Amino acid sequence: MLITAAHVLAGADLHVISDGAVLVREGAIAEVGPREEVQRHARPDEPRLAYPAGTVLPGLIDAHVHLCFDGVVLPWSVATDRP
Repeated sequence: MLITAAHVLAGADLHVISDGAVLVREGAIAEVGPREEVQRHARPDEPRLAYPAGTVLPGLIDAHVHLCFDGVVLPWSVATDRP
């Protein structure tokens, strides 16, 4: 998948790439850089998403998960019932 945007924030220092792109293959980021350069590596049949006025932050994930809960409906109410 090729994702293009007005701005791409890349690297640990969040360097701003104007008119940037992100190429994703098999669920992983394959390339990040200027749109013109990255677009050359995209296959013609790859899906494309364009955000001409947007900003993309490659690698951002939803880190708000509660891995310690055991799947009960109200985990906070049963925590006090356990020995």
